[in-house]
Amino acid sequence: MSDAPDWKRLSQALTGLHRSLIQHARRDYERDHGPISSPAQFLRLLTNDRFFAWLRPLSELIVNIDEAGEFDEGAKEKVSAAVRTSVEQLIAAPGADPLSEEFTRCYWPLVSEDPEITMAHAGVKQAISAWPRGGNGDVARALHDRHLLAEMVKQRHRPRH
Repeated sequence: MSDAPDWKRLSQALTGLHRSLIQHARRDYERDHGPISSPAQFLRLLTNDRFFAWLRPLSELIVNIDEAGEFDEGAKEKVSAAVRTSVEQLIAAPGADPLSEEFTRCYWPLVSEDPEITMAHAGVKQAISAWPRGGNGDVARALHDRHLLAEMVKQRHRPRH
C-alpha cells in the first residue's frame, strides 16, 4: 500500500458509497410515495426534494474531492489533510461531532442494516487510511479544512479577467 493519497481510489470508494445510499433512499422514497417515473424526475428529487437532502453533503464533498484531484501536485498536497478530515468528519459515528447531523442521523442506521452500505463504508475508510491526518477530530478544524478544500476548488473555477 502506498503512503501517498490515492485520489482515484478515494473517489471510486466515495462514489460507490454514494450510489449505494442513493439506491437505498430511492427504495424508501418509492415505498412511501410510489414509483419515480423517469431519470429526470429522480434527478429533480435528488437535487430539490427534502427527502434526499441528507445526501447532499456527501454529493458536494465528492464533487470537491474530484475537482481537487485535478489540481497540480503542490495544491493537492496542500489540501490532502483537509480531504481526509472532511471525509472522516462526514462519516463519523454518532456522538463524534459530525459535520452534518442530518447525514449522520440517516447514514448510520443504514451502515448497520444494509451489508452493501456497510461494505462501501469500509471501502471509504480503507481508501482514506493512507492520507495525511488533519484536525485530530476537532470540529472547528474540520470545518476549516472543509472550507479550505471548497475555497481552493472555487478559486480554481473563478473566471480570470
